[in-house]
Amino acid sequence: MESFFLNLGLSYTWSKALPYILMIILGLLIGIYLFRKTKSKTIKIISVLLIGVPFGAYFAVNPIYQGDFSNESRTVEHSPATSELTGKKLVVISLPGCGYCKESVERLKEVKKLHDKLEVEYVVTSTDSMTLEFYKEVIKGEFPLRLAENPDEMTKLAQGRYPSFVLVNEKEPMTIWVNNTFGAMAMDEVVNHFR
Repeated sequence: MESFFLNLGLSYTWSKALPYILMIILGLLIGIYLFRKTKSKTIKIISVLLIGVPFGAYFAVNPIYQGDFSNESRTVEHSPATSELTGKKLVVISLPGCGYCKESVERLKEVKKLHDKLEVEYVVTSTDSMTLEFYKEVIKGEFPLRLAENPDEMTKLAQGRYPSFVLVNEKEPMTIWVNNTFGAMAMDEVVNHFR
């Protein structure tokens, strides 16, 4: 359902929130309808209980995560230690063999389809070029992929949490999210940055 709303042009935040709102309304409509159409006290009690079923079912399939409706980022000033992060782009600092980092590729490919101005680069905190193979098979040339020039500094920047998403613009401090805080509101901030 989120994809439907995104394709209509709604923001990531609204596309995430609207299905939950609609499920609450659907539950209320079903409950009210059944409550009014029956005289049985048992059915009336069941109709009241049914109000939460659509929301609960949708939530079970599409849970709300910590970062979905909050924008918990931190900002870091550019420094000589982070000089490899240049231009205007979203840099995904990744760890060799990190499954969550690999999953983020598919998500960002979907975002890129809707927002073609988005620039994404994957930086792997390693000195071994063989570690790039893990990502090449899923990135398939869609995003630039490289080893970190200074893996220790990139690890410090990520605070050892992967993937870390770094919004880079040389004229502004860098904005950084970790995987569990990179939700709908963060995506809206990133997308707006490239408009």
